[in-house]
Amino acid sequence: MRPISMGYAILAVAVLCAPVAALMASRGPDAPAPHNEPAMQQRFIVKYRAGTEPARDPHAVQAHLDQVAEALPQTGKAASAPKLSWLRRLAVGADVFSVDPALDAAGTRRLLEALQADADVDYAEPDGIMTIQR
Repeated sequence: MRPISMGYAILAVAVLCAPVAALMASRGPDAPAPHNEPAMQQRFIVKYRAGTEPARDPHAVQAHLDQVAEALPQTGKAASAPKLSWLRRLAVGADVFSVDPALDAAGTRRLLEALQADADVDYAEPDGIMTIQR
């Protein structure tokens, strides 16, 4: 009985690995790794420095986001400042907020530069799924 069950185990591994092998073969050795960044960015994470009002009180974050939105440089396409809406505080003390309408790469860069220039902000980054790139 033992050789038969070993055969089934080998067959199961081969069946489960076939789709991965096919995907790897279709990419070719010089193909770039897939780029998982969305074209439009709608959610961000901001961490405020310890001791600042937004770091102490999550309710103060929305007022700070409103100030940042009003101070953003406007482009020819944008008729008004984007709406920044606080969503929640993470366990690490950072805050997640959304932007309406979603920002393109240039708008994302302007928003992050404005946040990082603020003395109250420790860091700001787009919210997204982190993956390992080879």
